[in-house]
Amino acid sequence: MYPKKEEYKLFEYSLVKVEEIAPGIMTYDGVIPNYETLANDIEEGMISAKREWVGAYVKEGDGTRLNKNSRDTQTISIPYSDKIFEDYSTLSSTFNSTLSNLFLKHLGVIEKDYQKNFSIHCSWHDDYQILKYGVGQKFVNHIDDHPDFHRRISTLYYLNDDYSGGRLIFQDLIFLLNQSQIR
Repeated sequence: MYPKKEEYKLFEYSLVKVEEIAPGIMTYDGVIPNYETLANDIEEGMISAKREWVGAYVKEGDGTRLNKNSRDTQTISIPYSDKIFEDYSTLSSTFNSTLSNLFLKHLGVIEKDYQKNFSIHCSWHDDYQILKYGVGQKFVNHIDDHPDFHRRISTLYYLNDDYSGGRLIFQDLIFLLNQSQIR
């Protein structure tokens, strides 16, 4: 068993519990203050912005084939920006700006901390993907790195904890996380 390293770090907006639970695998707890209402706030914001959940998929092979059997969740995409931006021209753009800024403010500092600690430089960033799982829905075994986009860091943030299941398995490391360990 890997010896856990636990500490608290004061980031710009919150005191975060940080644990290295396996080489290069970190958990950060307390990242977004008042996260308990965030899932509901997103659902309400989507109604106001007239945004709808869409079926998620996985690119395969050359990136032109879409596999909907590997991932049967619902998703919305929130544009990433490396700076705070304010576009309030429509309800949809207000929704995107608000969430993008929230994620940049709280998740961005965590991502930069991780990159610094592990000497990783990232030249680009995916848009944020918010996934919604219904009963029995899944995202099967996969690798986040792909020929179309060389992803070096993946960040998961659970918005709620009022469900069962939600395991994250690192098969190559014979490692399992329950959703309560990631928040």
